[in-house]
Amino acid sequence: MISRILAVSITILASADAPAGELVGFRYYSPGVLLGVGESGVTDRKVHLPDLTFPVEFDVTKHIVILNSQMYNPGGACHWGTCKYDDGKEGDRCAQSNYDYPWRDTFCEKAGRTYATAGCPDNRGHQGLDIRMPSVLKGSKGKQCKSGSWYAVAAADAQIAAVTGAVVRLVDSNGRAYIYRHLDPKSLTHLHDMSSVKRGERIGVISGYNNPGTALYTPPHLHLEIVRPTERSAFVPSYSSMIVAYRKQIGIPIQLDAGGNLPSDEARELR
Repeated sequence: MISRILAVSITILASADAPAGELVGFRYYSPGVLLGVGESGVTDRKVHLPDLTFPVEFDVTKHIVILNSQMYNPGGACHWGTCKYDDGKEGDRCAQSNYDYPWRDTFCEKAGRTYATAGCPDNRGHQGLDIRMPSVLKGSKGKQCKSGSWYAVAAADAQIAAVTGAVVRLVDSNGRAYIYRHLDPKSLTHLHDMSSVKRGERIGVISGYNNPGTALYTPPHLHLEIVRPTERSAFVPSYSSMIVAYRKQIGIPIQLDAGGNLPSDEARELR
């Protein structure tokens, strides 16, 4: 009984703290504020993709979606071979803290990564953003951590350039590439019969498959990279753009400043 009262109290407090019109108060750390000790990302607040469509399908009346570290948050140790994701055990990867606000930028995150990433402080690091599956606000929370329940959608009108294992590559009319990783290969077969997708159209099921698509090895999430048409290592820091896209989706749009940058929002932004 006491635990139920506490749960209800926490829910009431969370709702009271939410700005008017929000089911749960959206909170996010500033661009470039990474979780890893001593790590920093791209603090530039430029919204490079102001028309980006949020790349995960969810019901704004029932779910929230969280961007945060797959490596440093609970369950991240599994990336280093200490556990398996196909053994039917949920473990720490399903910790509720992984599915609650605030958001956290992961572009340029290190965690053992040595990928060439132009624009990062030392030109290496995580090349995209990690987006967890939706967090269920009503009813059972069990499926929010499981593959097979949620869809990634096209972030822009684009051509299907490649479907390889658990990876889909789309290219828009400006030559930008959108690379979706960790999708369930079984959900991608329809793409071979299509030449293009419209923004918001389903791409495939979010999963924990590795990039060849042969094993479940990571907490189910979407890793999305956006690449400029100039060169392969010219990855777009898209965290500010993702904040704008998500705010539009949940009904709290924000006006960019004269330079096309993400303005501060004292009610929601953490530094």
